[in-house]
Amino acid sequence: MVFLRPQAWRGLSTVTILCCLLGHVHTERRIGIQVRLTADGRPLGTERQQVAASTLMAARHVNDRISTIVPPEVVALLPTDFKLGWEIRDTFSSPQVGVRDAVDWTGLETENAAEQPVDIIIGAIRSAVTGPVSLVAQVTNTPVLSYWSTSAALSDKAIYPNFARTIPPDSVSAFGMVNIIADVGWTSFSVLFIDDLYGVGYSQELASLAGNLGLTVGTAQRYTSGDEDSIRNAMTNVKQAGIRVVVVIAFAADMSAILRLSEQSGTSGRGWIWITGDAGDPFSVLDDSGDRAWAAEQLHGWLQVQPAAFAGENGPRFQRAWLSEPRATFNHSLLGNAADGDLQASSCPEICGFAYDAVWAAAMAISKSLPAEGEAMDKGELLAQLLALNFQAATGTVKFDAKGDRATEGIAIAVFNWQFEGEELAIRDIGVWHSGVGVQRLLDVEPVWGERGVEGW
Repeated sequence: MVFLRPQAWRGLSTVTILCCLLGHVHTERRIGIQVRLTADGRPLGTERQQVAASTLMAARHVNDRISTIVPPEVVALLPTDFKLGWEIRDTFSSPQVGVRDAVDWTGLETENAAEQPVDIIIGAIRSAVTGPVSLVAQVTNTPVLSYWSTSAALSDKAIYPNFARTIPPDSVSAFGMVNIIADVGWTSFSVLFIDDLYGVGYSQELASLAGNLGLTVGTAQRYTSGDEDSIRNAMTNVKQAGIRVVVVIAFAADMSAILRLSEQSGTSGRGWIWITGDAGDPFSVLDDSGDRAWAAEQLHGWLQVQPAAFAGENGPRFQRAWLSEPRATFNHSLLGNAADGDLQASSCPEICGFAYDAVWAAAMAISKSLPAEGEAMDKGELLAQLLALNFQAATGTVKFDAKGDRATEGIAIAVFNWQFEGEELAIRDIGVWHSGVGVQRLLDVEPVWGERGVEGW
């Protein structure tokens, strides 16, 4: 008979538990999932819980062989007795916490070391967390597969040889960003960026790519997350530069302060164009602002440029599965009252697709690398199988290049405009950039710029 510590039952399916109790050897492999639900002691909102929940939905679909998102011919590749166990943890946006989880999960000598080390770590979200996690995981050659860390620095295989990601890196997003800026006809822009691995890397990519298109970066100003004085100083320098197109590389947690200080410094409203990358959706910013009506007026006219996970039929297919997923799937202490249906009251954000695909990619790679009974997993072989994957999933074709980055085949960068529909702020899809195709404007949708009344291409 197989005996497990009490905490080892987390994430195991009922079938697996029964097999263990009956003494049957079941092909159960484990992954660790890192999510980001809190920062500075504050919850980050429903969107982050939905992203975490999408990984649990993926794990259930793997174990129950559900083919509503991943096609049946891919699902059929999983061995009949293969099951995926998991443990999910909040990193609290902290590199130290993320590293502690990696140390535990890889079986290194700690008080909380896993009895059965995980095969793959899914996560983290912040690049500033994922980098140190990947370095720790190298000790045991454990692959790290992220669904949200986009820093171009993580593409360096000399430093992060065991890292891969299902989301395109900032080098792809930045390329789409500068092409969109050039396509609209702007010739220069300034950058306001968070001072961490993600922000610094994205800013450097923008500066490098802008020159290739004949664009000028007027000023690039860094700020410290949570430090309003540093945001105020950066905003003052942006205004003094005199360039009224501003790219913001920030986290959603800082957006309320950025809006307030831009208004105070006179860098918002008519004549100013603000463009953001991955700063969350506007609704989470409204929730954090304390004054939804004021924040909506400030955000009206902003552009958002980010990877599009749900091109074509991918989005409707995923959302149908999301809305019909049994609530019991999300019954986990990290997700609070998720089992009451709150998470499914709205669509899952696009990042959910990349998170869902990361779990499936882990399952596919592990299932192709299963060791003989009694032998340890060959992590080198596991990484090779991961990088060799090529299958259809939530976000289209999931495959990786030699750096472990998501291959650009089929990848699109969406252009959204935050604008009023009546008295409510809405997200309007106004264009898309495709690798090898360029920018395609949606001419039946009129963008708005800055204050109300300024619109049109």
